Amino acid sequence: MRKTFIFIFSAFLAFYSNFLISQNSLNLIDFIDYHVVFPKEKINSLNISKLDISVTQKKKDDIIRESPTTKTLYFNSEGQLVHLKEYIERNGFLDTTLTYWFYHSSGQIESEILLNPYGVFVKRYSFDDNDRVISFKQFQKYGVKHLEEIKSINESGFTVQESYVYQDFDNQVKKTFFNSEGKPYADLIQYFNSFGKLEKEVFRLHRTMKSSTTAFEYCNKGKLKQISQSSISGEGKNKKITFEYDDGNNLNSAKYYENDEEQKEYQLIYDERGLLLYKLIKNASNEFITVFKVKSDLI
Repeated sequence: MRKTFIFIFSAFLAFYSNFLISQNSLNLIDFIDYHVVFPKEKINSLNISKLDISVTQKKKDDIIRESPTTKTLYFNSEGQLVHLKEYIERNGFLDTTLTYWFYHSSGQIESEILLNPYGVFVKRYSFDDNDRVISFKQFQKYGVKHLEEIKSINESGFTVQESYVYQDFDNQVKKTFFNSEGKPYADLIQYFNSFGKLEKEVFRLHRTMKSSTTAFEYCNKGKLKQISQSSISGEGKNKKITFEYDDGNNLNSAKYYENDEEQKEYQLIYDERGLLLYKLIKNASNEFITVFKVKSDLI
């Protein structure tokens, strides 16, 4: 796959591709991801090792409410996000959720591990010589409380296993999905323009031949302007995400639509160094706003 993309697009493609494996649908929350709004180049240049995030919430005509939910992000020396610690309120109690990321030599996520009071959820990816995902595994196990316990889980513990085979054509790549029994069940065809940028993806199920199409549009600077996805053969909802950038080429807003009706709006506010200070999420249906405030470990 061509790799001539600016960081926002590069980061998105890596996470979007992995997300497609298990979901095959657009999801704004997955795009406005910590890995995207805190790119490793920026984190590395500022020598940041930790970021703390507090949360406040407000509904129209209501007071601002401090949320007990807090998040702490930890980065390695290369600026990659390696650990997320979240304190989340559930039924009046404050639970701790831990997420760990491990990386492939290409910079893509090779393993993601989430630990909460109920157990562990693990995703693992493997790659070919072109740094493309060729297998995906995931499992859940209850009662696991420590990261070290995961090492004892063997291959039979995986609840989902898939593998992928690629065929390269002129300005096209065909990816075939195989289930745990080694049987093909779907294809994803990617179409690239003459500059090597992804323009369209078509996902098609073999058994029913139902399909969905995702289109990518770019602004004059080559950044993503819009992603739109048709529903699978007319079923479900059509989805769309639009993006806007500030003068420093930082992503400063994104809007998510279903059947052309706005569902959520994201606003991102940066400091003079280009480091994210605030992320605001507005729910269009009830005008409920969630504000994430970021504090770095910089002096």
